[in-house]
Amino acid sequence: MSRLRLAVSVAATAAALIAAGGLTPALAASGPSMTVNNGSVNMAIQGPRESLRFYWAVNGTATWHPETVAGPFSTYSAPSMTVNGNSVNIAAEGPDHSLVFYWAVNGQSSWHAETVAGPGSAYSAPSMTVNGNSVNIAVQGPGHSLNFYWAVNGTATWHRETVDGSGSTLPRRGSGRDARTPRRAGWSATRRDCSRCRRTTPPARPGRPP
Repeated sequence: MSRLRLAVSVAATAAALIAAGGLTPALAASGPSMTVNNGSVNMAIQGPRESLRFYWAVNGTATWHPETVAGPFSTYSAPSMTVNGNSVNIAAEGPDHSLVFYWAVNGQSSWHAETVAGPGSAYSAPSMTVNGNSVNIAVQGPGHSLNFYWAVNGTATWHRETVDGSGSTLPRRGSGRDARTPRRAGWSATRRDCSRCRRTTPPARPGRPP
């Protein structure tokens, strides 16, 4: 079975179990994250009892190898995963709305955990990418804010920036509120530049408001 067909099959099975009441809401809301990695396919997903599971298979084979990234009651969102040089990185919402980062060197099953932000920091599944020699993570913060975290590869020091303040993400339905606090750290709604790196969005398509 091809990797694409397998992913579709997993999603279809999950949907059927949700409809039949076979998955709890927390698990049902957590889809897998998938990436290619030097001749193999990697998957990460929230597992039973809020654990975090990782699977890999060499291209052209149907043998999947499971690993436990983090044990029970460690993971409360869908994970975000990326390949970072010779390692795999995973981020997810942790206990008490914390934000947790995991990494492992390719070919090893030892996963290392770092706390990106403590309790009360994360209220969504994170999004993560590699940016040169650093890792970048974005997540919904308290009060429907949007926060950005970055760390240089090889260090465990995470830096936080407020991209947009309270009420800027997922406002309450029917509230009619679209409040925003002043933006900081060089971020703006149309252009995202900072002294560390450049994060610039392309101009809006003709006919669309900026």
